[in-house]
Amino acid sequence: MAGKHKYDRAALVPIICSRIAAGENLSVICKEEGMPSHSLFCAWTLEFSEVAEQYARAREDRADARSDRIDSYVQRMFAGEIDPQQCRVAIDAEKWQAGKEKPKRYGDKLELTGELEVNRLTDEQVDARLAALLAKAQPTSDS
Repeated sequence: MAGKHKYDRAALVPIICSRIAAGENLSVICKEEGMPSHSLFCAWTLEFSEVAEQYARAREDRADARSDRIDSYVQRMFAGEIDPQQCRVAIDAEKWQAGKEKPKRYGDKLELTGELEVNRLTDEQVDARLAALLAKAQPTSDS
């Protein structure tokens, strides 16, 4: 093939991102004829913010596709089509990846946001509080 093949980024990015959102893998898509290489697509995400945004949304949406696949695995396991241990491994992998792709919905960690307010005490306030606590800790003459 003589010359450098030019790709229609505006036409291909929505197609690629749609397929990713449906659950496909970027590396697999980029190996197909007529698709840009994986490295070229990654270069597009660095060079064009709109491509990076579409790709990020597609990866988040892929987490929902993973959730649907988990439901399918469970149905297939109950139908006797797949071994329960194989099902567990597949579900664990899908859950882990979904948690990375869409942590707010599928992640294991609770993410707290907001401002933390710290009340700082003066040295005099600390001394007074310490004295009060020590006084409470002293045995009384009744004991």
